[in-house]
Amino acid sequence: MTTAEREPEFFRDLLDSVVQLSPDLIYFKNADHELVYVGQTYADLFGTSREALVGKTARDLWPEAEAESVLADERRVLDGDPVIDRERQVTHPDGTEHWYSIHKLPRYDQGRVVGFVAIDREITARKRREREWRRMKRAVDSSGHAIYITDPAATIEYVNPAFEQITGFSAEVAVGSTPRILRSGEMDEAYYEQMWETILDGEVWEETVVNKRQSGEQYHAHQTIAPISTDGEIEAFVAIQTDITDRVQLEERLSVLNRILRHDIRSAVSVIRGNADLAMESTRKPDTALETIRSEAERLHRLGENARYVERVLSDRHRPTETVQLQELVPARAMRCRQEFPHSSISYDVPDTAVVSASSDIREALSELCSNAILHSDHEDPTVEITVEEGENWVAIRVADDGPGIPADEVAPLERGGESALEHTSGLGLWVVYWIVQESGGHLAFAENDPRGTVVTLRLPAADGLD
Repeated sequence: MTTAEREPEFFRDLLDSVVQLSPDLIYFKNADHELVYVGQTYADLFGTSREALVGKTARDLWPEAEAESVLADERRVLDGDPVIDRERQVTHPDGTEHWYSIHKLPRYDQGRVVGFVAIDREITARKRREREWRRMKRAVDSSGHAIYITDPAATIEYVNPAFEQITGFSAEVAVGSTPRILRSGEMDEAYYEQMWETILDGEVWEETVVNKRQSGEQYHAHQTIAPISTDGEIEAFVAIQTDITDRVQLEERLSVLNRILRHDIRSAVSVIRGNADLAMESTRKPDTALETIRSEAERLHRLGENARYVERVLSDRHRPTETVQLQELVPARAMRCRQEFPHSSISYDVPDTAVVSASSDIREALSELCSNAILHSDHEDPTVEITVEEGENWVAIRVADDGPGIPADEVAPLERGGESALEHTSGLGLWVVYWIVQESGGHLAFAENDPRGTVVTLRLPAADGLD
């Protein structure tokens, strides 16, 4: 027999060897659905020899329900319609569940389908990984923490719904960007250099960071960043952020409250005690001492009222805002301030309609600014002007006085939103105003009045829009 004559036999033997070594289920069937050839993996599945399977059909090998599903595919392919990459769960004879990617291709003889070849590739491991990934993704998507994943170059590849809610950046905007979109400018470059050095070394970075939402508002987060590695090669980074803004604000407010209460109560008690002693020892009418005692008592009363507000805020951190009609509120508060301080001159200018979305305590904030301006004035007849100006999505309330002005070191902590060892306010009133405006989603600003005095501006969201 020549080499040319033996060539078809050679390739048949080669093909048979390849099929027997393949981990796939490979078999041929004729038009009557009978097996005419099987690979060794297919025979091993049924625990028998390859020869014993020849002539068998699906009904001979599979339970009834399984056999009907197999025969449905076979009828389709015998009609000349290939079955390509169909994923199907199969129950093995031993009762275990497996997944396969099914391929069945018709075999033709003179244009007529005479059978088909089948290659079923097991994908159980892949399906298990997909199931685990879906389970993990559901857990990540349901998490209340902001989670994002980046590639090794820090390009964001995934963000969960909590990331969108906390940061304000949608997945469409965040994915493809880098975490730089969250930078607030509060953290110096040394912070980020140390972070990168840590995670590139394969270690976990865990710190508190001040970030920025899409709206521009800053927020505090406890952040953990961990590298994802395979065989020592970093493939991605996963970051988890917990929004701790409320906790940080609570700690700051408690710190301010504690410092001011200790200072002011100690100071007032000392003044009252000294003037009480003076009144008792004086042989003349103790009018001056008694007036001082009354003034300090009133200051303590005001301090108590402000402390009560802080206590209410701390016990109920997430009260909803409400619609406030400034055209009604401003005149009412100005009238109340006139009654409390009849020697003062208080005027207002309000549009016919000016509606804001604000905390219900905005009333107390306005009263506090008005009272504060009069109490700290060096005039016998202090002047306070309240004006309301409307913008496209905001409304500004300006309270201007003609007093000595608020010292710069008193304003700085309020503009920064926190006190330091060197800069802190001497009273609780302006902090109360700041917190009320903050809870309302607004901004508080200070400026010098002309020719003297201070202008305090409360910028609040209009009821039908946000800045």
